[in-house]
Amino acid sequence: MKNYRLIIIAKILIHGGLKKLVLLKKIRYMLKIGLLGFDKLAHSHIDVVQKLPDCELVGFYEPAQSSYQKYGIHKAIRKFTDFELFINAVDVVDVIDSGKDVFRYASYALKRFKHLFLNKAVLGNLEDANYLINLSKEANVKMQLAESARYDQTFMLAKSYVQQPFLIECVRKINEIEGKSHVVHDLMIKDLELILSLTGSPVKKINAHGFNTVNGSIDLASVRLEFDNGCVANLSASTVAENEIVSTIIHQRNQQVQIDYLNQSIKVIDFGQKSKGKSEHQINSSVKNANNAGFEKEFLSFISSIETKAETNITIEESYQALELSNLIVSKINLAANNL
Repeated sequence: MKNYRLIIIAKILIHGGLKKLVLLKKIRYMLKIGLLGFDKLAHSHIDVVQKLPDCELVGFYEPAQSSYQKYGIHKAIRKFTDFELFINAVDVVDVIDSGKDVFRYASYALKRFKHLFLNKAVLGNLEDANYLINLSKEANVKMQLAESARYDQTFMLAKSYVQQPFLIECVRKINEIEGKSHVVHDLMIKDLELILSLTGSPVKKINAHGFNTVNGSIDLASVRLEFDNGCVANLSASTVAENEIVSTIIHQRNQQVQIDYLNQSIKVIDFGQKSKGKSEHQINSSVKNANNAGFEKEFLSFISSIETKAETNITIEESYQALELSNLIVSKINLAANNL
């Protein structure tokens, strides 16, 4: 059953000395959502929000005119030129990007009691994230640090086969030379989210190396993580790969689970007893992932948490762990580079 938000309009009638509450009408209330920033992700966010039955996309605010002109904007989407008017018009701020001022805008939104959904990659540092999390709790509003990788249909299906992994191998290589994003913050963090959810154990040791090959920032990284429970994870990420690969191999006793995210397939290999030999079976995700399927599931969970006043499926504390770990890895990479 859909959880509609309603505004109840009523009046009190006094009859014979008794007060009686009389219901006049109910008005269905739509959550008003606004986009803060506009980049290549904006169109997928617009598509998702416009499909949600209990939400209304009221427009976007982007101070840099060149940004939304570069990626194009549908004429039906309102562009706010005044941030105060934008904040007054929305209940939820979906932060895509807004350059160096994103923290200031996000802080102000929370102080105005607006719910906040934002990508971890747009935050400058852990101090900013901590401040926003505490501010959201003080304001008693919902805040989500987006990590749509855990909502990937293929991963969710594969996770049901995972019990006690002792080795996890993640490869995430794409070809996206444009821009100067950091491969750990923008790419490897997706695998960090997945690994933390699979191990459920604190990290005790980090070994990390990163390299600048093309665009002036770290675009190639190799990381080894050791966990308190004995599990080890090897991660490799690149934004300058000739052939794209996005995969995870999970090793556990008598079994190996292979996940191919690009082809949305899972292979489970059971080694079993020597007399029985090796057996394997292929599993294809029954629901094909659209380009923004993970984001759609996560955003829907976020909206549901606002309406029901419940926790999101992935808590803000869990999301913060991946951000914290990515920052530790970047520090290790910088330290290794300085020692060369």
